[in-house]
Amino acid sequence: MKENNDQVLKLFIVSDSIGETAQRMIHATLTQFPDLTQVEIKKFPYIKD
Repeated sequence: MKENNDQVLKLFIVSDSIGETAQRMIHATLTQFPDLTQVEIKKFPYIKD
């Protein structure tokens, strides 16, 4: 069965600082899934509430 690789994986980083640690973790995790070619990462830094 052919998998549908046309979908975009959307990831949201919400951080009380700049979100660098979370972004590095996401990139390290994505290396485990080389078939994921369409990934959209949106970062929301300095969230206090």
